[in-house]
Amino acid sequence: MRNTACIALIFSFLICPLALSQELVQGSGEKPPSFAVISQRTSIQKRDAENERRENDMMLTRSDSQNALIHVNGKIMEEKAAAVLNSIPDQTEEAVQAVRKIEKLKTNILRFGQYYDVLSPEIQSLTEELEEEYAALAQKTFTTTSLSPHVTLRCESYDAATDSWKAFVYSDFFNDVKLFNGTVSLPYKDFFGKRNPFSGYKKAGKDEMRSNNIMIADSLFRMAQPAVYAVITFRIVRWKEASEYKFIPIRCEFYRTDNNTFIARFGKEELVQTSFIMLPQVEVRTAAKKEEEEQLTGKQLAKRDNRVASKVSDSYIDKPRFPAFDKQFKRRTIFVSVDTSLDSEDFSPFDVKRVKLNSIKLNMDFGLAKHVFIGGTMEYDYNGPHKNADYGFGLNAGLNVTLFGFIRPYVQTGFSFITDYSAVTTVGGGVDVIFGKLLLNVGYGYNWNYDINARFKLKKERERDTLLQYHTFSVGAGFTW
Repeated sequence: MRNTACIALIFSFLICPLALSQELVQGSGEKPPSFAVISQRTSIQKRDAENERRENDMMLTRSDSQNALIHVNGKIMEEKAAAVLNSIPDQTEEAVQAVRKIEKLKTNILRFGQYYDVLSPEIQSLTEELEEEYAALAQKTFTTTSLSPHVTLRCESYDAATDSWKAFVYSDFFNDVKLFNGTVSLPYKDFFGKRNPFSGYKKAGKDEMRSNNIMIADSLFRMAQPAVYAVITFRIVRWKEASEYKFIPIRCEFYRTDNNTFIARFGKEELVQTSFIMLPQVEVRTAAKKEEEEQLTGKQLAKRDNRVASKVSDSYIDKPRFPAFDKQFKRRTIFVSVDTSLDSEDFSPFDVKRVKLNSIKLNMDFGLAKHVFIGGTMEYDYNGPHKNADYGFGLNAGLNVTLFGFIRPYVQTGFSFITDYSAVTTVGGGVDVIFGKLLLNVGYGYNWNYDINARFKLKKERERDTLLQYHTFSVGAGFTW
């Protein structure tokens, strides 16, 4: 019977390829734009046309130098906007394709259900694949910007009373979903900062620069030039009805286009979670399953897909836009390192035979903040610049940053006392490579060794240089937390 069903299924696919293709397309398509969406688009177009007319009138009242300054800065914004698009690609289409893939899979489940029992391995395999696709969709985050067709950002003229520009954001996802139609204030001080980046009036006074800044910004906004862009990150999860999905905005941040200066952010309370339906709706759940899921709360529905809470946590809101800096850790370490010391003569010409173990150190660092640390060292000096074996004790402080969650470069300066009556000042840095709680370290330091004994004759020895300068290179391993 199963072979007969397979032959029938294959035969139906061969006989009716066009009908199948049409049904799959229909089953994974979005609904046409709603009246509200069409009205919104028309309103934006009318507003842009009116602003263009006003700007043309303003050009006649401004001087040639002012118009030239606006033109130059408009070109700058256009070039920078192209660079932003390359660095922050629009992933809306990726989200659309993920949803379409799910809807197509559901259509195939219904088609196979004509020939197989619901408990058959074939249907069970497709159902498991569908659940995996739902979970994969729930895990993903997507990013788009107001430089894409899905988000429109417009600004009014400068408001002297609030010393800011009012920005309007309109969204258009899946031909219906509205992220928000809200306003946000772009303060002058945040938009321009303390320095004036435009090169056309460095010699101008503060009042003139401020006036020119406002004139340029107003003009660019009227022409809908991308002087400011919004970055929106969102997620999509399945929802209660057949072919219904929840659109979950995570954050919306505003940046100045030419220098990527952060200006403002929409709070999570202003980012509205909305649902949308793909047409035609494809239902593959049993009646009992459908009734059960319709009784679930939003939180329970979100937990169904990989335990993701429907209410986005603050960790999403505060997440940096650049993924390399997503995780920052205090530099808290205990590790042992060995190093070699080389002076300038050792480099020219370099002889590997002259490379010897200089010292072994116990290093301890304690993070005062995510990017600031202090620490101490205890060392046994095998073959230092004075050719003596001695002990050393030191203190150090530095700055660090974490990249991709496991690479932590740092710079530091330190001071140590060696028991052969010398003091060493070191400036250098290194890199920690983190594997869970384990740490590998490579470091470099440039050292000034001041011989206290040679200066003050604390003990009788042969004369030697009061100040030595040399390089140290080290490797180490230990623990971090």
